[in-house]
Amino acid sequence: MKTLTSMFFSIIFFLSTSLSLLAQVRNTDISSREDEESGDEIIERDIFFYTRRAGGPEKRIPENAYSNAIQQFLRMPTVQQLGLRRLPEVSWESLNPNGMFYAVTNGNYISGRTNCIAFHPSNANIMYLAAAGGGVWKTTDAGAHWNFLSEHLTALTSGTVALDPNNPEVVYVGTGEQNYSLDSYAGDGIFKSTDGGSTWNKVATTSVGQSFSSIVIDPTNSNVIYAGGASGTYKSTDDGVTWLNTNGGGNINALLIDPTNTQVLYAVAGGTTANTIRKTTNGGTSWVTLTSGLPATSMGRIALAMAPSNSDYLYASITNGSTSGLLGLYRTTNGGTSWTLQNSSTNYLGQQGWYDNAVTVNPNNPDLVIVGGLDIYSSSNGGTILTKKTVWSTTSPSNMSHADIHFLKYNGTTLYCGSDGGVYKSSDDASTWSDMNATISTLQYQSADYDPTDPQKLYGGCQDNNIESSINSGTQWIQRQTGDGGYTIVDFESPNYIYSQYVNGSLKRSSDYAHTFSEISPSSS
Repeated sequence: MKTLTSMFFSIIFFLSTSLSLLAQVRNTDISSREDEESGDEIIERDIFFYTRRAGGPEKRIPENAYSNAIQQFLRMPTVQQLGLRRLPEVSWESLNPNGMFYAVTNGNYISGRTNCIAFHPSNANIMYLAAAGGGVWKTTDAGAHWNFLSEHLTALTSGTVALDPNNPEVVYVGTGEQNYSLDSYAGDGIFKSTDGGSTWNKVATTSVGQSFSSIVIDPTNSNVIYAGGASGTYKSTDDGVTWLNTNGGGNINALLIDPTNTQVLYAVAGGTTANTIRKTTNGGTSWVTLTSGLPATSMGRIALAMAPSNSDYLYASITNGSTSGLLGLYRTTNGGTSWTLQNSSTNYLGQQGWYDNAVTVNPNNPDLVIVGGLDIYSSSNGGTILTKKTVWSTTSPSNMSHADIHFLKYNGTTLYCGSDGGVYKSSDDASTWSDMNATISTLQYQSADYDPTDPQKLYGGCQDNNIESSINSGTQWIQRQTGDGGYTIVDFESPNYIYSQYVNGSLKRSSDYAHTFSEISPSSS
């Protein structure tokens, strides 16, 4: 549950990162998603939005506004310290303290985009997640309950989280996510906790990066940490005190370490276009680009996975840089010396591999590979035949892991997924799924409104989670349709009428308190 501090500062952070975000987008080739909204359309819409938030044309939001506000808040004395006990204290409570009930399946809960899950090395009940909005969360009971850990972090957007395998009370979080969308907000460096996430210290400033995809820790030496993100691959040999750019390329989309030889690492560099796979055999002192068997051109965003049972086996899920569909799923069995195309026809990425692309390998079988884009697919023969396992528009709870897959990884025999709808798990290699979102509050609201005749009725539009409604002041939220939700407005004279937005200028109206909607956009607009 977010307190006054986190709710207030999340607004400040949104304002302080808007201009930085627009700068990133202008330099990023963003392809259309399944809704066919172009990058130019997204930019035009969001320039209008951010300009208004800043206060009008030519207005600028101060840099580091969120970080400065955090520091100012921490210096402020409390009412009790001042001895002013008669002053009323402001009390805030979250209006969406839990996950949102997904009426499409009538059997799931939904939270917001989840970029990474980190697992305790010896206790399967303990996990951490890094959310695109809402910070870092922790469970100690296998996901039945989650706790918010980012109360005083200077960024509530998280790209990756990692635990020290030798001391899992040590947690690192890379703020800012590396997903290249208009709602992928910049972060504020790298933070470290030595008490399981209860308190945090910044160990790397934004000079190391404003968005991260990966943090890996040398399992043989906890002082050695690698971080990959927009600014490149950085290395620390002193427990995060200082960091050195290894010059392994910029816009790192994946970073892996070989547990059998920790001097060997693999990195994917390039952002959304012109990706390369690179390897170092000397702990980042030098890198070589792997090329044998890989496409010579058009490699867009690449997801990379190593087989836990054989570190010479790696899979690369490669996006077509022109179409953002699948260019090919490739595999190496000799540590990257040569690669073989496994599949180029099963386009699990749709047209948005620039945004969602994930791959992982079963811990006991290097031929059992799981991939994800719009949905999740599995293969028992090294990717040659891929079988669809989830359907983003399904009404079946067991076939649901939400659209847009950003993270796939095994912890033991349990497979975990992070998507635009939160966290999901499978105990049968992706055949069936269950969600873990009932107590996670990370939805990215675009807007909210309420019924003036009954303030317990609340409505909001969410990133990739459409229009949500509550009839009990936010104790429970319900989503009845799929896709992105924009501005949501209640007709104050006839509050049964709810107006909402979808993409491409789509305008919708409900006459039954957001249970059903119909399109009202002008034809050929």
